[in-house]
Amino acid sequence: MLGHNASRVKIISALSPVALAAAGSTAAYNLAGFEFATVLAQLGSGGSAGTNRVLINVMRSATSDGTFAGFGASLPNLSANNQLYARSFSLDSSAGWYKVSYDNNNNGSHTMGIVIIAQAARTAPVDQEGQTTVFSDV
Repeated sequence: MLGHNASRVKIISALSPVALAAAGSTAAYNLAGFEFATVLAQLGSGGSAGTNRVLINVMRSATSDGTFAGFGASLPNLSANNQLYARSFSLDSSAGWYKVSYDNNNNGSHTMGIVIIAQAARTAPVDQEGQTTVFSDV
């Protein structure tokens, strides 16, 4: 988090840990005003043994309801069973809206959660999403 506390980064619970049996995507989030972000995907149990279980793809668009396209920030061929995966990317595009798609490649139900952390905010403190609570530093 570049040495900043939680009031200087935006923490988004994009997908609460849940059992998923099909492809889908998170809601769109406005990350304009930030310079850098990290997507975290945590996979629990599930999926078919010995297969590439999940593909995660970060996508961006100029508007919240526009056409979203991937730009290389993907997490390919993820396996389940209590694994945590992370990919960071620069927010240097005029496309300020981001969301994350996921596809389990028809390999059965799996449990997954997705978190997005945006940092290097131009203003502080950062307004958090409604599902994020930030406590004071210790």
